[in-house]
Amino acid sequence: MRPDGTLELWDEQYLPGYQEIAVQINPETGEPYRQRRYRGARISDLFAMVGESLAAYQGYFVKHPYEPFRGWFQFARYLAQGDIVHNTTTGDIYTVEALLNEDDGTFQGQVVLSGGSDPRETDRLKLDEKNMIVYSHSHPRSEVSSTKFDEGTDRTDNPAPFNDTVEVSQLRYEPGTVGKRPFDRERQALPILRESNLDDLIDPDVGVETKGWWFDHIIQFDLFGKTNTRLDGEGKLDGSGDPGLVNWFQDFMMRYRWVFLWNGIQQLLEWQGTRDEPVGNIKNDMVHRPLLYYVRTERISTARVRRISQIDVLVSIGAPEELAEQSGCPAPTGQIDMTVNDFGLYNALGGL
Repeated sequence: MRPDGTLELWDEQYLPGYQEIAVQINPETGEPYRQRRYRGARISDLFAMVGESLAAYQGYFVKHPYEPFRGWFQFARYLAQGDIVHNTTTGDIYTVEALLNEDDGTFQGQVVLSGGSDPRETDRLKLDEKNMIVYSHSHPRSEVSSTKFDEGTDRTDNPAPFNDTVEVSQLRYEPGTVGKRPFDRERQALPILRESNLDDLIDPDVGVETKGWWFDHIIQFDLFGKTNTRLDGEGKLDGSGDPGLVNWFQDFMMRYRWVFLWNGIQQLLEWQGTRDEPVGNIKNDMVHRPLLYYVRTERISTARVRRISQIDVLVSIGAPEELAEQSGCPAPTGQIDMTVNDFGLYNALGGL
C-alpha cells in the first residue's frame, strides 16, 4: 500500500513519474516506504483489493505525448461522448469531449477531455459508476432488472441497463499445505512462529512474537455478459475490437498479481475454468463463464510474551559398576545443580 493509503497501480514500478514516491522516507522508521512485505492478508482483503484495482484499471489513462487533455483509456469497457471522469488525485472533473479512432479506423480508447487541469502521469482517474463493470460478492444474489411497487403493492419489473458483471465467491478453504503442490496432504495444522524479537524499549523482560498460519483457498469469479461477443470478444485476427470480458479480466488478474502479492497475499494462481452455465433467473438471455483461482493467504497474529529469564537444571549422572571394569575408566557419577539466568541465557539461545 502506498503512503496515501491506495494500492499500487499495475505498472507504476516502471513509470518515471512514480520514482519520487518510491524513495519517500517513512518518518516513523527512517526507512523507505514498503521496503518489504510486512503483513498478511485474508481472503476478504483480496476481495476488497480486487474491487479497488478494477476501478483503477478501468480508469487507467495514458497521456498523449504532445497534446494536453488527450490520451487513452486502454482498459475502459464503456465510454461515450459526454461521460464524466473524476481525477481522484486533484479533485478535477472532466468531460469526454470526443472519442477518436486510430489511423486504422478502430477505436482503442483514445479520448479528448475537457475541464480542470491537464492530468499528470501519476494522477488517478476514475470513470463514472455507469461506465464501469459491476463487481460484487455473489451473496446475496440480486436480480438484474429494477424492481418497483405501485400503490396497490403489485410488483412490476422494468428492464434496467446491464453492464458486464463480475461476482466473486469462495468455494473451498483449509489450512495450507507444507508440500510442494496446493492442497497436498501435509498441512500446517497450527500457527508457526515467524519472528521473535526483544521489545526492550517498553519492558526488557517482554518479547514480541509473530506467528503465521497458511490457508489454501479456491475462489470463483463469475463473469456475466449480455452477449457472447461481450463475454468472449469479437475474435478478429488483427486483435482489434472488443477483447471480451473473459480475456480482459484474465489480463487484469495477471497484471495486478504482483500488487496482490506485495500487499500480503502469499500466492495467486489461475486454477481452472468450468463449463458455461445458462442464467435462468432473469428476463433477458445472459451468458456466464466461471473462472477459478487458487489463493494462499496467511493469518498473522502478534503478541507480547514474557521471555524466559531463568532455567534451573538438576541433573543426576550414574553408571553401573561394571562399566568401569569394561572401559578401564572411572564411571561418571554425581549431581549437577546449575542456574542460568538474565541476558546470558537470552544470548545463549540466539537472542540479541
